[in-house]
Parts: sequence; C-alpha cells; structure tokens
Amino acid sequence: MKYIKSIFMSFWVGMAIFFSIGAAQAQATYLANVSFSSKNPQGWSIQPTFSQTSPSWQTDTTVCVSSKYAMHGYVPYGSAGDTSELITPYYDCTNYGYVMLRFNQICKVWPSDICEIQYQEDVLGSAYGWKTIPYDAYKGGDPTYRANHCFSHSSYTTWADNDSLAQPNNGWWKQETFDMSDYAGYSKVRFRFIIRKGSNLGSFIAAGWFIDDFQVIASKYELKPPVVEFISNYSDTVYYAGPFTIKAKVATRTAAKIVTPYLAYSVTYEGKTKKDSVRMTAVEGDSIWEAKIPQQYYGTEISYSIFGRDANGNNARANGSFVNKRFSMGNVSGYVYYMPNDTTGASTNNLAIIYHVGYATSLSRSLYLASEINPNNIPMSFSRLAWYLRSNSTNAGSVKVTRNIKIWMLATEDATTASGFMDPVSSGATLVYDDTTTSKVLWNEVVLKKPFILP
Repeated sequence: MKYIKSIFMSFWVGMAIFFSIGAAQAQATYLANVSFSSKNPQGWSIQPTFSQTSPSWQTDTTVCVSSKYAMHGYVPYGSAGDTSELITPYYDCTNYGYVMLRFNQICKVWPSDICEIQYQEDVLGSAYGWKTIPYDAYKGGDPTYRANHCFSHSSYTTWADNDSLAQPNNGWWKQETFDMSDYAGYSKVRFRFIIRKGSNLGSFIAAGWFIDDFQVIASKYELKPPVVEFISNYSDTVYYAGPFTIKAKVATRTAAKIVTPYLAYSVTYEGKTKKDSVRMTAVEGDSIWEAKIPQQYYGTEISYSIFGRDANGNNARANGSFVNKRFSMGNVSGYVYYMPNDTTGASTNNLAIIYHVGYATSLSRSLYLASEINPNNIPMSFSRLAWYLRSNSTNAGSVKVTRNIKIWMLATEDATTASGFMDPVSSGATLVYDDTTTSKVLWNEVVLKKPFILP
C-alpha cells in the first residue's frame, strides 16, 4: 500500500508542477521600447539627412502618444523614386522564437507614394538584403495592407483621404502589430520606415508619416495582445459639453484574464493641458468596458486612450480625440417654456427654484425631461434661465436680493430624480451661473456665464 500511495502522490506532484509551468508563461522582453524625445534615439539613422530644402525624417511635436515628440517623415520634394528612410539599430532576437514589432502611426500621404516597413536580418554576422514585411505577418486593422503591403491615408477613414491638406490630430493614431516570429525569430534584425515618392509631383503637400512608441517585443512563448477597440464613436467635433461616455471592447486572446483597464485622457483649453485617468467599469460580461470624461468648456481639445493588459503581460492600446464646440443655432432663437404640474396656487416650496429662507442656505434640484423641453431631439443652446414668481399676500410687490447664487446644469439619461443631496461638482455638472440675483413677482431671468448645450 505504501508503494501505491507513493506512486499516487508522485503523480499529483508531477501534475502540480505541470500546471505551474503552464500558468507562468514567461513575461515578454522589450528589446526596444522607444518613446521619441527631442533628439533622434541612439543607434537610429536617417537617410538623407534632414534639411529645410530636402526634408526627410525628424522629431516633431505636432502629434504624439506617450511623450511630447514623435518621428515625422516627409514625402520627398524631388523626383519619383526618391526616398526618405528612418532606420533602427539591430535587435538581438537569437534567444527568442516569438518576436513582435509594434508601433503607433499616422500615415497622411497619397496612395501613389509608397510607405512601407522593411526588415533586414543579420545571421552569424552576414546581413541579408532589405525585404518588405510579408502581408501574413500583419495583425493590424488596415484592410488594404494585405493587398498593398504599404500604408497611405486610404488605410483608415479617420485619416481623411478626401482632404489632402487635412492636418492630423491625436485621435488619428493607430497601433499596428506585426508578428515577426517567422522572419526574425532566433536572429538579429533591424527595421526601416521608408517613404518612396510616386509619380504625383505635388504629393509632398500632405502632412507625412508619423511614428511613435516603437517596440520590439520578444518571448519564448506565443505573444497574443488583447483586443482593444472603441465602441463609442466620437467624430472630430462634438457639440455638447459632456460628460462623454467612452465605451470599448477590451478582450483577452489568451487564457489569462484582462486586468481592469483605465481610461487616460488629457484636456487642453486656452493653451493649458490637464491630464487624468478613470478606472473603467465592466458593463457587458468581462470584455465591454465603460468610463466617462467629465464635462468640459467649449473649445476644449480632448485626447484619450485605453491601455488593455491581460494577467500575462500581453497589452495593446487604442487612441482617440475630439474637440467640443458650441452648437451654432444660426438665426433660430426663442424660449422653451416648462410649467410644473401645480395649478393649486398653494403656498408650497416643493416646486421652488430659488427659495428665500433668510440667512440660511437652501438647495434645490429639478429634472426636466427631453420630451418636455426638447421633443425634436436636436442640440439646444441655453444662454438664459428664467423662473416665474406667483403673487400672493406675502410677496406682492416685494423685491428680494439673494447673494451667492450658484446654478449647475447636467445632461443626464436619468428619467427620475433621487431624493437627498447630490454634489453637483462630483456629479460632473457644469457651473453656469455664480452671482447675485434679484427676484420679484412675475419673470426673473439670469444670463449664464457660458451657454449650456443640451445634446
């Protein structure tokens, strides 16, 4: 019996060791993780050397992802076939069977100009010629790449291929991934981003090719980044102040679970930028996540990104941006009237917007349904608020000055309002009025410091 027990115990010990190895899945090694700075990264080279008369590649602050800089490649000014090249150093992948190339890009060039990525192997000190990365290695979202083996502004609708003069913004960034395991595994490899001018001589007017967050990732185990893609779709411009709900799919492609993602965002208003992040909430299963960016002043540029990671360290990123602008009502103007359902004339404070209680502080909160004030479901701009004070025996002919009045407004999907105190600041409401007001019988009107947009 002892012998049999020994066999039994050894069997389960062996199983335990087996499972611990399977769960470990050695972490990926970053052979390159370059967020470009004000100078070209060490070991990289540019051909030809950048000059004002012959621009090629240089660091630029126009758009960026992680730092303040990205690499910017220009379409050559010269003849068809001229090139601008950005070349990396060699990366030693000799100890790894799985290799991934990943970077963020904006490729705002005409389809006639060839923007491609090539690789060169060094095996035992012998460098082979440059080769275009095969289509089967591409794991990104450009549906045209597998046919063309190159990028242009036709690769994604975001890149405005119908407007050659359109200037990129941070919402244009796309993260691209290439599985280089069959082409760089167990060898040394370097890469180059090459822009080859086509036959259209004036194509250099396009913004060019932007590269940021360049990474070469290696592992002894298969690399499978999670899926990170936006479900909510904000165009370049939105016409309300927020809050803005960002909904995304962040789904694992391995047995490891997704670590709760964060939504990182920056807001730029009148030249000043603030950054923050919000923990996302799972709203559908374990792959659909949501977070909200608070309301912002009109004219604010909002950039945001989601970084998805599974428990094994596989990760991916998606980026977006937009500007919120005041909705133009043109020559349309007027009033929206809302009458609370109280025709009794009873002396009650339940429907009071501003209630005078001597020197004490009073608070009120009212909910107006879209069906009551916006039945046509179009953006509405509110620049003033007014309330009507009924005359009765105690206030007839009276005038009262109320100081320190603050009014907040918030667009909400709620159909009912909860009782009790609600902090307008933490709720994301917009402060639209902060001043003294004088109330009298009949209409009382205040002018908002900034118009409020109801989407």
